[in-house]
Order: sequence, then C-alpha cells, then structure tokens
Amino acid sequence: NIDTIKIDKTFVDRITNTPQEMLLTGDIISLCHKLDLTVVAEGVENEIQAAYLLEHECDKFQGYLFSKPLQFKEAMYILRDLMVKDA
Repeated sequence: NIDTIKIDKTFVDRITNTPQEMLLTGDIISLCHKLDLTVVAEGVENEIQAAYLLEHECDKFQGYLFSKPLQFKEAMYILRDLMVKDA
C-alpha cells in the first residue's frame, strides 16, 4: 500500500516560474490529501517555494533550504542539538 507521495524537484522548481505551473503543484497536493496520502516535496531551495508549499499544506519538505544531504551520524548530531535547544 502507498501512504506517501513525493513531489519531484522538477515540479518544485517550477513554482517560481509561472502561475500555471504553481496551480499544478497545488492540485497534486490537494489530490493526494483527498486520497489520504502524505505529501513530501523534494528539492525545496528557496523561501518562495517553501511559502507556496506551506500555503498548499504540503506535509513535509526536503531540500537545500534546510540542509545539504547528510550522513546518518551527522544528521543525528544535528537532531540531538535541536532537541537540547528545545528542552
């Protein structure tokens, strides 16, 4: 069974290009939610893309806006540091 859909970076890149492309990405998110699927957007690289995805209620983001790809151990150190700051 499928419970998560990942929106390819090519769709995310188009968010900043034309309104027509933005409508398509928003429609993909909406359709996935109607099917009770979690939506992950990959390749989020700027605030405009993040704002659009937040506005359209995308569930999760991946991309250089947040972090470069990390090895497991390095990611765990960052997550640990974030948890310590929140405590």
